Amino acid sequence: MVSKTSDVADFYDEMAKDDDYDKFWAYDKALYDQIHPILVAHIGRIRNVASEILDVGCGTGAQTSILCKKGFKSVYGIDISKGLLRICSTRTRMLNHRPLLLNSDVSALPFRDRTFDHIVCFYNVLNHVPQYAFAIEEMYRVLKTEGYMLLEIEKVSMSDLFYGGLDILFGGRLEYEITLPEWLQQLRRPFSTVIARWSYQTKQVKYLRFSPKDVEKICRRAGFRILRKYGISILSGMIPWGLLKTESEFSRSFSSLLRNIDRRISDIPFLRNMGLNTVYVMKKGDVK
Repeated sequence: MVSKTSDVADFYDEMAKDDDYDKFWAYDKALYDQIHPILVAHIGRIRNVASEILDVGCGTGAQTSILCKKGFKSVYGIDISKGLLRICSTRTRMLNHRPLLLNSDVSALPFRDRTFDHIVCFYNVLNHVPQYAFAIEEMYRVLKTEGYMLLEIEKVSMSDLFYGGLDILFGGRLEYEITLPEWLQQLRRPFSTVIARWSYQTKQVKYLRFSPKDVEKICRRAGFRILRKYGISILSGMIPWGLLKTESEFSRSFSSLLRNIDRRISDIPFLRNMGLNTVYVMKKGDVK
């Protein structure tokens, strides 16, 4: 069972107490390094700085800051964690254009129909939503006709399956947090959506690691057209999770090299379904 929204909020609030969120995820820089250039390329084609943009699951403001620094005057950020919103507010306080931040759940967005020109939903936000189909429908509802949504998901991968098995053999030293029964179940259905977990101090959340086909089916059913698809962390995802956290000189250098290659190959057609994550560029068509 995926963690309840309130439990996910508590998990990230705990991180935010010591302003520890960005430090905790610093070793996951591989993801930011690849998804942010996609975001920058997309917003670079937006000519109207008055466009209404929503950052779903804005967290500490990694994407929100980019949008505000690019001169957009109507940037909104929502998150279920009040602690992360506090950090986001501090991070964006000195910008010329500040975002409007709201404590809200993506499954029940507090906006009118067809409010936004663009929606950004990055950094595994959808993976934390138990009723993620409702969240996709909500984002469709508040997006204007012909509006765009950039969506990133964490997905099932063969590297996670491989290292998860090694983690069991090594007694959890690779920090994949998977039990033998869970691993065997994934082995039987390696490309199906599964439940995974993250831990921080005494807290833990369970989240979805998606089969892209499941997400794509729901997005199309909601009314989205998938215009483009990127494979993320295709090579850098081959570095074990636990090794990345050590932040050794070797792991940093090797990871940086693989990230540079990843950025150049993410849009190659036969590689778009590979990697640890997927980024979609979608467009809302005519009203259903």
